[in-house]
Amino acid sequence: MEEKLENKKKARKIGWYFVKMFFVFMLIFIFQQLGMTILYNNFEHLRYGEEIIVESIWAVLMLMVLLLYKNSYVFTQKRDKFLDSLKIAWPIMVLSLIILVVSFIEIIDSVNIPVVLNLAIYCLLIGLVEEFLCRGWLLNEFLERFSNSKKNIIISIVLSSLVFGFIHIFNVFTGQSLLDTLAQIANATLAGVGFALVYYKTKNIWSVVFLHGFWDFSVMIGESIYLTDCYNTKPTSEIVLYTIIISIGFVLAELVYCYWLFKQTDLNSNKQMTKISYYVLPIIYIILYLGCGFFTPNGYDDYYVCPEYDYKLFEGDNTVLYYNISKYNLEYKRSIYNEGSIQDNSSNNVKVETYNFELYENSDTKNIEFKNFNTNDIVVLSNLATGFLLLDNGSTFVILIQSDYNKVLYGLYDKTKINNNGSYLNSIKDNLKEYVVPSISAIGATKRINSDYAYATIRTNIYDRLYFDELGNLYFDGNK
Repeated sequence: MEEKLENKKKARKIGWYFVKMFFVFMLIFIFQQLGMTILYNNFEHLRYGEEIIVESIWAVLMLMVLLLYKNSYVFTQKRDKFLDSLKIAWPIMVLSLIILVVSFIEIIDSVNIPVVLNLAIYCLLIGLVEEFLCRGWLLNEFLERFSNSKKNIIISIVLSSLVFGFIHIFNVFTGQSLLDTLAQIANATLAGVGFALVYYKTKNIWSVVFLHGFWDFSVMIGESIYLTDCYNTKPTSEIVLYTIIISIGFVLAELVYCYWLFKQTDLNSNKQMTKISYYVLPIIYIILYLGCGFFTPNGYDDYYVCPEYDYKLFEGDNTVLYYNISKYNLEYKRSIYNEGSIQDNSSNNVKVETYNFELYENSDTKNIEFKNFNTNDIVVLSNLATGFLLLDNGSTFVILIQSDYNKVLYGLYDKTKINNNGSYLNSIKDNLKEYVVPSISAIGATKRINSDYAYATIRTNIYDRLYFDELGNLYFDGNK
């Protein structure tokens, strides 16, 4: 009898367990669906979406490196509490907060909350990847291989920070000027020393991950309102001098902060700082940094460009075509009255001139060329382009060339100005304007139903499309 009762209890437990597991799996399924929707809408189709995906992959790789090199103790070793670790680095927290508040006030009317959330995730992942690499792995590897003398610990901190600074050299391949990149390397190296000192004292990798990510978020939020990254143009001599002076100011500020942190560690053989120095040095650091950061010379806005495009609703039913054509022909006929004749359209008084042009990729050089068949003159419009097209719109024509993963060359031309002068082809090239846009997946044309006008269109990995209107202005499609 007792055995039967026990079996019934077990059956009820199994039944209840089944019900609980069913609901757990249903919740997982629902959250998975919601998660995929959030990823699709917020990551892939908003700014920083691609960066989040890339940094996530890097984060997994860095975690694998830590495990493969047996540095998993980074997560299990005795360490200071998270908040206590942040208190040790309070000057950079205060500076980050000041920059964040000032930047947020400046952009408050244009803030896009999903983009800001994307930026926060992106910056946190940057902190995760770079701190796992340079502090969690490299610094600990150096510390394990050197003796525990104060001198060798300092050498380990410096070496890992040099690597941290040097990895920023790759920013030169994203369009950043060499001068700005070198300045960033110097600044990042000293910032790395600061993060390394915090980690060495607290042994809390999560605190430096947060400090790193919070700092990046503070300095980057001002640009979150733009739909694509800001970039540098050719610097003037005034900009070069400004960059050098400001870089020195930033380096001095970082040196003050690193010296202050050094005094807080057991690496300091002298007595601890007085209370006055404990507060005065961080104030000097903050004032130096803010003074450098908020001063810009005349012409800086023209040097540091942040593209900003308007939204405009593309009204009516339309079709979007993406081309894959190796050449485009352009033919134009113009009637010219014979000199001294009466303009009455009679065949004796009118001469018809025909112009023939072709836009194509040179199979040998891979250059995009524009050729006048009447004169055999050729002009090179772009080198090694990813895609190109020519749209004939009656009285005007459009040339669109994808010159990089996030750049296009665009020109709108009046057909009535076509001529066979040698300077005409050069004017075609000179009137091509470069646009920096989110990462491009295709270029093509949008046509309204019952209309022959073709709007040059760019499909990106963030928004479905951008397009140039009849006046040559670039807009993001307001439908998105």
